[in-house]
Amino acid sequence: MIEKGVAFLVGIDEYQDERLKNFGGDATPTEDVRDVMEWLELNHSQYKVLPQFTLTKQPITCEILDQKLEELLTQPAYKNVLIYFSGHGYQILDGDTKKQKRYKGYLGTYDSELLLNKNGELDQQRYGLSFERLSELIGDAKHLNNLVLWIDACHSGFAIQYEVLRSALSRLSPSFSYCILASSLSSEESYSGVFTSTLVERLKNKAFGAITADVISKYVREKLNNSLRGDKMV
Repeated sequence: MIEKGVAFLVGIDEYQDERLKNFGGDATPTEDVRDVMEWLELNHSQYKVLPQFTLTKQPITCEILDQKLEELLTQPAYKNVLIYFSGHGYQILDGDTKKQKRYKGYLGTYDSELLLNKNGELDQQRYGLSFERLSELIGDAKHLNNLVLWIDACHSGFAIQYEVLRSALSRLSPSFSYCILASSLSSEESYSGVFTSTLVERLKNKAFGAITADVISKYVREKLNNSLRGDKMV
């Protein structure tokens, strides 16, 4: 029997920078968190939902997000962890060579600041949580047995493609297992709220059978490809 783990749930609706529009209506990151939390609580999942690790009260700054993640991932007692994030994500230009441009990815927070260069490209930022920082925290958590990471944000593919995260995961125990799902490739924007609703739809439907990382990944990928082809990104 797997030891009960802890869920870390984040939904950021409000942002200071005008380039990161606030979410409104029914399909908000806060509502996404509530949907995930409802499934976790009603289905007696292996992950506990704790108030100190459920971040929905606005505003959520980079300092708050970083501190809470560090608090979670430095506790040896938390060996099995689910991290869920819903909100804005963005990439900044990290290098421009003759062959290709290089980017770094960030999770947006309330106090994120985005700055454009003279060519209108985003090449500077402040107070976003970088995937490099997330990777660092995960890589230092040598006590982890299992990690589930779900990110519903633009450019969330950095969670999968980013070399530093891969390196961090490889430094953990040989028996360590993980499941990472992202709503978009690192170069892409996301469809607001659709990733999470599709994910929760699969989790709730027992008719589909056992829930495994491979099954969930396949279902979400196929459902999004079929239903969103041709729709406008937001």
